[in-house]
Amino acid sequence: FTVNAFNKIWKELFNDYITNKEDENNNSPTRYSEAVAPFYSHEKMKASLIPVASIDIGGGTTDFAVFKDNKPLFVSSAKFAGNTVWGDGFLEQPDYRNGIVRVFRDTVSQFLEANRSDGLYQLAETYEQLINDMSYSSSDIMSFFFSIDRNQDVIDGGHHFDFAGKVAEFQDFKIVFLVFYAANIYYLARMMQITQLEMPRYIALNGNGSKIINLLDPDPRFKASRKLAMFIFEYVYEKAYPQDGLEIVQSKEPKEATCKGGLKRMRKSAEEIEYDAMVWLGDQPSDRYSLSSDAETNGYDTTLGTIVNQSRVNYASSNLKYKVITEEQKNNVNEQYKGFLNMLQTGHDELNYRNLFGVRGDKVDDYFRILRRDIHTNLSRGLSIRQEMTSASETVVESLFFYPLIGGIYELMEEVAADLGR
Repeated sequence: FTVNAFNKIWKELFNDYITNKEDENNNSPTRYSEAVAPFYSHEKMKASLIPVASIDIGGGTTDFAVFKDNKPLFVSSAKFAGNTVWGDGFLEQPDYRNGIVRVFRDTVSQFLEANRSDGLYQLAETYEQLINDMSYSSSDIMSFFFSIDRNQDVIDGGHHFDFAGKVAEFQDFKIVFLVFYAANIYYLARMMQITQLEMPRYIALNGNGSKIINLLDPDPRFKASRKLAMFIFEYVYEKAYPQDGLEIVQSKEPKEATCKGGLKRMRKSAEEIEYDAMVWLGDQPSDRYSLSSDAETNGYDTTLGTIVNQSRVNYASSNLKYKVITEEQKNNVNEQYKGFLNMLQTGHDELNYRNLFGVRGDKVDDYFRILRRDIHTNLSRGLSIRQEMTSASETVVESLFFYPLIGGIYELMEEVAADLGR
């Protein structure tokens, strides 16, 4: 319904500003998925004969897309993105700001107050409004913090405030960015494993939210992030990475990849390629929830987890409705989440996150203890919120795997802030 509404708007604008309504060729805008478009901006990926993947991280959702032979096989989407890191977890109306806002608010305030009389009066007033009005979320405030250095008044006044650089240098929050990145890679790895694909040759990081990874790993070649991603895939697949290895790619301005990819795709061919929209439930590998007897022969290994798919293009149909999710399935999701944390803790033993990313080594055990707290509660909260948004009779539209993480990351930030006395 929403797509059709936007189609109408775009066609009207197209006719008004780009071509004439009486155009004999009947030109109209070409529609591409935001998850798929960035792929076509990365020349290396288009040349690969091995599957490649794109992770497009926005503010509200992250889109995963997997390609083979230059064609998309499937996309998947999760409400686990920038707002998960900068936001308020499952709290709809929090009584106070999240941990990362509390830690950095004084730094921002001091800069704005010091330059209030030098052209930044309005910016300082906006800051006060955001901080004091609880109708604004923590993610709204963090967006403001990151935007300061691009503000025209700041630029015109010759000021400089690299907030992203300050966050990247701050060791205590590195664990949050690490868990966020690892969770996205882990979800991708499980999806590719269940759909019986080879490990990817390239993973592209797109969208403004992907800049979170730059706070974890500022190396433009992503050497440390690449090591962690390879470790995760090898752990999931239970075998060594192929000799060609893995490369992480990202445009200088990640959001531009969406636009440029769409233009290049259109220039090459206007043919619309069909692909599946799928969700991994996030459950512990088990053969108990094979959704159909022929699913494994239609592109899934259902013994490795539950896939929900209504598209039926490259893969079999396998619906699952919210009203039939059982307690046992929810328990299996919790076990999968625990397995993810076990894997991540093993990764520290093998890779040493302190040396690789600057994570505080003396706090690692505490971090994982916090992430293991309230697993069942966070899953129930996430599922309840989703079920309020959709009818219980509707098909599952996103993975349950991320629900414990959303609550866990928020609690992790609170712990870091408490350690710092904020």
